[in-house]
This record gives sequence, structure tokens and C-alpha cells, in this order.
Amino acid sequence: MRPGLLAPGTLAPAAPSATSASRHDRRRSLWANIAEGAVAEVFVACATGAVVTGWALHLGADATTIGALGAIPVASQIMNLPAGWWTSRVDRRRHTRISGVSVSMVTSSATPSGGGSGIVE
Repeated sequence: MRPGLLAPGTLAPAAPSATSASRHDRRRSLWANIAEGAVAEVFVACATGAVVTGWALHLGADATTIGALGAIPVASQIMNLPAGWWTSRVDRRRHTRISGVSVSMVTSSATPSGGGSGIVE
């Protein structure tokens, strides 16, 4: 066997400097992911479920509105499959982004927790 070649079934040794640098980057990435997850959990706890229902009741929403508020997360999950198909079929990224932002703005302004004008004054 010639020098510099690896025997079959063996792995090349990793460079020590690359290993320590990538470990540091992985650690930073882990902490960033933990922080993002914590913020997302706080948001979900405050913007869904009993909090939104209580807020809607406080603002005088009727049973239909409360039912629609409860259905929004399920409807958005159901729309993931057709949206993925449509995105792969159309393949116009700019139009897809504009449509997605438009739908997001309409749905967020229609919920009491969203921005914009809101439902009830």
C-alpha cells in the first residue's frame, strides 16, 4: 500500500483545530436553539388555548368566533400539504412569498392576538 492512502474500511483522522472550532460552533448553535425554543414556548402559551379564549370572551366574542379562533391552528396545519404541492407546482418563489405574506397578514389581523385592527373594538 502506498503512503498516504487509507486502508479499506478506515476513516481519515480529523484535524484537531477543526474539531475544537466546530465543537464551539455547535455549542453556540445549541444555546441559540434553546433560547429560540424557550421564546417560542412562551409565545405559544400566551397566544393560544385558554388565554385567547379568555381574551375573546372578555372582548364579548360569541361562540362562533371562539370556534373559529380554535380552528385557525388546525386549518393552517391542514393547508401545509396543498401549499407545498402548489409551491412545487408553480415554482415562482416571488409570487409564493407575496401570497404567503398576504395570507399571514389577513389571518393575523383577523384574530384578537394579531396585529392590525383586530375583530372587536
